[in-house]
Amino acid sequence: MNKKSHQPDQSKSLLTCRPREKLYYSGKNSLNNAELLAIILNSGHKNLPVLNLAKNILKKIPLNQWHEIFLLKNHQREQQLFKDLQDISGLGFAQASRIIAAIELGRRSIEQAKTSPLHSPQQVYHYCSELKNKKQEYCLAFFLNGQQELLLKKIITIGGLNFNYLEGREIFEIAFQLQASNLILVHNHPSGNLQPSLNDLQVSKKLAELAEAMGINLIDHLIVSSQGFLSIREKCGDLKKLDCQF
Repeated sequence: MNKKSHQPDQSKSLLTCRPREKLYYSGKNSLNNAELLAIILNSGHKNLPVLNLAKNILKKIPLNQWHEIFLLKNHQREQQLFKDLQDISGLGFAQASRIIAAIELGRRSIEQAKTSPLHSPQQVYHYCSELKNKKQEYCLAFFLNGQQELLLKKIITIGGLNFNYLEGREIFEIAFQLQASNLILVHNHPSGNLQPSLNDLQVSKKLAELAEAMGINLIDHLIVSSQGFLSIREKCGDLKKLDCQF
């Protein structure tokens, strides 16, 4: 007697496939975030299909928050996330536990994997090239360890780079939590112009001076646009000694 196969029915159309079948037929890259989460959840609740439940979860608790909470190892926020998940209609303790376990596995894999050290502006640009087509100005901070391996990439501001509004305190608090030794700042110019403005130089110099006082090295500040990228350090020299008088 033949054993039953646990493989999905290959006669089904990919358009009608459930997430697990879609994963089998087309691979993980074919699934959106809700579909991946639906596989972890495994089942929905009464009149709430699992895919709808997954969408509700991601709407209430965006995915980027999970990564940051666990990477920074904030136990209080981890516990709050666990509670917030269980407060979502249709989501119980068991499913919330599956989500937390999946996030922690991902965090451990990131922690154990070594990234290639970011020693050049080209390598940094590879990690933020999506900024070149943004219509708003974004400022990112790259937190690196002593070997210049990436620990975390985080959006610091959206809508303009101004030192008075730049969350310098947040940058350094995160750097201390991660025990980061180095920082790289990146922001985009929606206009396409790669030339640094006076404000760009002032922000670079001020942050470089503050970083040095706290035992952290601001390695570079990159400008990204549809035309490519520019390294302020390579163009203008040591960030702490920039000429901001013109």
